[in-house]
Amino acid sequence: MGTIRWDSGASGKNRGSGAATVIGTFYKSGNTTTNASSATVIDDGAAGAGSDITFPVGFVVNMTCDELCRVVLGGGTATATLGYLLQPNVARNFEITVAGTISAFDEA
Repeated sequence: MGTIRWDSGASGKNRGSGAATVIGTFYKSGNTTTNASSATVIDDGAAGAGSDITFPVGFVVNMTCDELCRVVLGGGTATATLGYLLQPNVARNFEITVAGTISAFDEA
C-alpha cells in the first residue's frame, strides 16, 4: 500500500498564449491510500468511505506517490498496466481535459 499526496486548483497560463499551464486558485487537496488489488478513487478523505472527487476541466492536479503507481484521469480505472506512471516521490502535474474522478493503482 502506498499514499498519493495531491493538491489541485484552477489552471492559468504563465505569461501569454502558448505558455505553460500553471496551478492557480486552490481547489482541493489530500492524501489517498493506494493498493495493488484494485483501483482506488481519490476522495475527500471524510470519515468512513469518503466521497469521490470530480475534477473539473481546466484544473491542474499535482501528485506524488511514495510507491510506484499508475493513475487514470477523467473517470477511467487505473490498472497495473493502464495509466500514467508515477515514479516514487517524484511530483507530476496533470491538466484535467475530461471532467471526472482520478483512480490510482499501486504497482509496488
